Amino acid sequence: MKLAIHQPCDALKGIVKQYVEIQSIEDQEKLWVLPNLGNYLLFNPGIEGVVLGANSDEILHHVPKKFSVGIKSTNIIRIIVTEKNSVHFPMYGIELHPTAYHRLFAKNAHELQERHILFEELVHTKNIFNELYTLDSVPEQLHYFEKCLLQLKEDAKETQDIVKKMDEIIAFIEKNLTSIKVSKILSTFSYSRTSLERDFKKVVGYTPKEFIQTLRFYKVAKELVHNGYDYKSLGYDFFDQSHMNRAFKKFVNVLPSKFQSYIKENGIKIYQDK
Repeated sequence: MKLAIHQPCDALKGIVKQYVEIQSIEDQEKLWVLPNLGNYLLFNPGIEGVVLGANSDEILHHVPKKFSVGIKSTNIIRIIVTEKNSVHFPMYGIELHPTAYHRLFAKNAHELQERHILFEELVHTKNIFNELYTLDSVPEQLHYFEKCLLQLKEDAKETQDIVKKMDEIIAFIEKNLTSIKVSKILSTFSYSRTSLERDFKKVVGYTPKEFIQTLRFYKVAKELVHNGYDYKSLGYDFFDQSHMNRAFKKFVNVLPSKFQSYIKENGIKIYQDK
């Protein structure tokens, strides 16, 4: 799959990680998307597509034939176009930060655990994004994305206080990821466990524990892809090697000691390396 990556304007930093321009779907089945706790806005002009697991042909979800917000996933996934004759390029996905769904739509992010959600269910602004494929060039389309996203951000501005707090907690988790415990978050931010879980699920879509476990896997998987297996030097707080093995069994069904060689031998590309 051939991709071009574009960066957002400064006003959208913290909401948009990057714009993903899909220029070709050749070898699409070999592209893995690691679970990095955000999700995507998907601009599907009518193609047939499905979401599969990393090492399985089981269909996890169908991609809606409209513009939608993609599901949040704690799995490595592959997005496969099943009807290639209807593909028109470029296609787009907008990769979001973990709190961006709530920041843009003022909706409970936990609902994205189970389904893609069409834009028409989320926004009051009529026909938002509908002009995308009337524009002739990629720069025009990217500028249009920014205009629409800034409007959504403005419409949902009353959500910003709770989002700011969750962003602070996420930054704290990332800084202390090797050894962070939920109890440390509670004491640092003066939260009760019930209130933290409620607010975190609402804004981010996961419990704090799910977030920490998935982020650790994401970081370790990228480290293994680039640098190979050295359990002790990885530094992440898996209790022991068997604990780390169980985590990889859950996420990808490949032992961490075999992960780098498995990627190379099967010609797999990792999206987040782009």
